[in-house]
Amino acid sequence: MIRPWSLMLRCLLMAGPVGAAGLLYGAATLSVGPAAVAVPAAARPPADAPRQAAAPAPFLMAAAASFTDLTERPIFSPARRPFVAEAPPPPPPSAAAPPPNLDVAIKAIVIAQGERMALVSRGGQKRAELLSEREQIDGWTVSAITRDAVLFRLGTRELHLSPAPPLPGAVVWSGSEELGDSP
Repeated sequence: MIRPWSLMLRCLLMAGPVGAAGLLYGAATLSVGPAAVAVPAAARPPADAPRQAAAPAPFLMAAAASFTDLTERPIFSPARRPFVAEAPPPPPPSAAAPPPNLDVAIKAIVIAQGERMALVSRGGQKRAELLSEREQIDGWTVSAITRDAVLFRLGTRELHLSPAPPLPGAVVWSGSEELGDSP
């Protein structure tokens, strides 16, 4: 004689875990069917009444003061301390720093045949350079050359430089007299 539980055990072993779960569920529901649950007649809605879903209760947010533990000790922060923004890094130094003040000395100014030139030396050096209008030196542009001064510009900055006065006894040619044999 085969016992019912041994047959059920054999089916469970052959069906595997998923089949076993289904078999157990089936066995449990066989003993309790829909007829076994009794609902009082007063609790049942009339047969012709439309079915209505029960309205869920409205959600009410708790007061912000009740979340102080979460703000003081954040859940997902490893240190469980409030977030404090770091100070932004200082800006990198600008690549084009403004040139320093112009350190040149005007040695001479030459105006001849429509050409205007200035003989300048940098920072006390003995070697001199000849500059014309619209040329640049140390970032400064020679804006104008007059008989008395040289005008340098850098953006909105202007610098007027004059040559040193001549030494006593030096011959200065003003350009108003003819060059020739002098007595």
